[in-house]
Amino acid sequence: MPTGTKAVLIHLNAYLAQNNIKRNIGSFVANVQNANDDLVTKSATVLAGAGTYSHAPTAGNLIHILATNVPLTVAVTFAGGGSFTKVMNELMVLDIEIASIVFTNNDVSDNANLTIITG
Repeated sequence: MPTGTKAVLIHLNAYLAQNNIKRNIGSFVANVQNANDDLVTKSATVLAGAGTYSHAPTAGNLIHILATNVPLTVAVTFAGGGSFTKVMNELMVLDIEIASIVFTNNDVSDNANLTIITG
């Protein structure tokens, strides 16, 4: 178990909507502690037309929350091996150490504003 003093509390509510009626179907809570005490928020712009941005989190960080206004191709490589690539606007990875993340903007006209919370 990490021994740091900083943590991120994630509280997600899941809803099922049908005919404009919303019904709560689940609530999930995760309290992820940060061993490195270096929880930070970064912002970057990924240029249109195959622009890229690379992010290498600090070793041992287990909190990774990403959001962007333009769908990006996100290539994630895990520290323990394995990887995946997917087009997405949002990503949350908790309790898994990531070695690197590469973002590619394949939109031909819109730059992507990227926000990364990691720790």
